[in-house]
Order: sequence, then structure tokens, then C-alpha cells
Amino acid sequence: LWNPELRLDLERSAPDRWHMPQDAEPGPWLVLGWQSAWCRFRPKVTLVQGEPTGEASELQNISGKTWRNERLQAFNAYLTQCMEEPSDAPWNELARYLAAGIALPATLFDFIECVIARPEALPYIMLELDSTRFNQVWRAMETTPLDWSLVPTLAWLRAFEARIHRARRLIDE
Repeated sequence: LWNPELRLDLERSAPDRWHMPQDAEPGPWLVLGWQSAWCRFRPKVTLVQGEPTGEASELQNISGKTWRNERLQAFNAYLTQCMEEPSDAPWNELARYLAAGIALPATLFDFIECVIARPEALPYIMLELDSTRFNQVWRAMETTPLDWSLVPTLAWLRAFEARIHRARRLIDE
């Protein structure tokens, strides 16, 4: 869950048992059971003990919280912080988390649930996705309780302005 794009296969220890590989990075992992394109059992979060290999971002720290209520409060506070300073927010990291959930029910991820509750944050995140991921995430979000018409036009305009401001700052550096 600290790196939503990272995938690894569990190692089979018996006909009906699997375990995490020895070289799995420390932190929380979402364990999924796939058969072809179908997730066949209820996802489970497991924790690999040890020190993280790098400094964890704020989003990674939130994802690692044990209690769901703590995660939801922290994700909401984080989104609020990002919305207050949109030019400085790590929208690309948020976009990776959002895109990671497209193959599963979006409501499985607390972060996605928070984004659905704050539709004005969605344009900032969506603009970080390439065109393929944008379309995939858009379709996946249509399977959630989110109604795209609730995303204010002003939110899209502000997201574009923040993106332009960030690009100008990069050019000036």
C-alpha cells in the first residue's frame, strides 16, 4: 500500500497456503487472489515487519495507519491541505493511488472513498494521469457513488490553473 504500483507473487508453502517472499519490502501490503482477470477472494491487508527502505511520504504514512477511522480522518485532512495549496501538492502521488484501484472495486480503498466524498479534489488528481490511465480511472470512478456532474466546473479550472502555475515554476528554476 506504500507503493501501489508494486506487484509481487506470493510464494506457495503448501497446497492451500502462501506466504510473503523474503525480499518483500516492509510495510502494509494488499493481498489479492487473482484467477485470470478475476479477483477471487476478499482482499486482505498484511504487514511485512521491518524498517522502510526510504523516507515514507505523508500519503504512505496515512496508508499504514492501523485503524480505518484514523486513515479516513488523515486522508480527509491531507486532501484539505492539498486543496489549500494546490500548486505545491503531490498530485502525481495521489494519482498513482487513485489509478491503483481501477482493477478492483474503488470503494475498497479508503483514499478513493475520501476522494468520492470530495469531488472538487478529483480534477487535480485526474490531470496527472496519462490519457490511457485517465480513461481507465474515469470509467472506474463511474462504478462508484460519484456523480461526475457534482464535480464543479470551477474545480477543473482551478486544477488547470494550478498545473500551469506549477509548470511555470519549473521553467523558472
